Amino acid sequence: MMGILADICYEWSQNFIDGGISPLYFAMFFITFVYVIFLIGKTDVFEKVLAVLVAVMAICFLINFFILMPPATEILKGMIPKIPEASADKNAFLVIASMVGTSVFSGLFILRTILVKEAGWTMADLKTQNRDALFSAFLMFIMSTSIMAAAAGSLYAQGITLVNVTQMIYLLEPLAGAAAVTIFTIGLIAAGVSSQFPNVALLPWLLDDFHERKTNLKRTSYRIIALVISLLGLIVPIFNAKPIAVMVGSQAFGALVLPATVACIAYIGNKSGLMGEHKFSTTTNVILSMIFVFALFMSYMSYAGILSTLQAL
Repeated sequence: MMGILADICYEWSQNFIDGGISPLYFAMFFITFVYVIFLIGKTDVFEKVLAVLVAVMAICFLINFFILMPPATEILKGMIPKIPEASADKNAFLVIASMVGTSVFSGLFILRTILVKEAGWTMADLKTQNRDALFSAFLMFIMSTSIMAAAAGSLYAQGITLVNVTQMIYLLEPLAGAAAVTIFTIGLIAAGVSSQFPNVALLPWLLDDFHERKTNLKRTSYRIIALVISLLGLIVPIFNAKPIAVMVGSQAFGALVLPATVACIAYIGNKSGLMGEHKFSTTTNVILSMIFVFALFMSYMSYAGILSTLQAL
């Protein structure tokens, strides 16, 4: 994601500065910004910054959707699940698995529970939690739909396959004008930076939860871990790798581990000694079983897509 973000910002900067600003400098700036917020070590600061970034992202992508949206009939047709035809430059299984991997990222379950715990919510807040979770899922659906519909109204309609995200800059401007390019870039910046926050905080949060101790992001070991994870964001700009290919592959790995996450949730939720009267009901277990089957199918797609891509290299 950082590679995509840096490339887009580089292309955008050429409108204001001759030759533009190197993608590496953009990547370093955004990584440093997130790392400094991490060093503050306060979850509430983390949450507020993340909330602002997600709000900006949502607004920008929704505006782009209304500028570029295809006909309503095409949007409705797109709601019918199907596997697209594969081509020489597009592995359908890998693309589907990566889309599921980014929307149903296993880490989201962990982040959600940790943030609920940090908020001090108890069973007395169950209705509030359910309402909050429902709104979050709805917002995710709206944003994902707006992004895909905008892509369908621009890229797909013209039979264009992206190799580099920078192609979006040249495509959007004649279609929707310079303002749409600016909105798209701001939205992408918000998306990229907001994605980096959980990346650096996830492992420290997991370790504190595992050791059953109060969350403390200020530990020296955690700051080193966060720094190492942050520096991984420089790999694509430094080695000039194809950011889209890297991101699709990495998100597909997310779908690969999803069944294990669902299985762990089912295992813990059915432990009477741990859950007591809140042990999962039959209805919950049936729903979880359906989700597990879906996760297995997505995992198979991820495996098949990654394997065929590696064989094609």
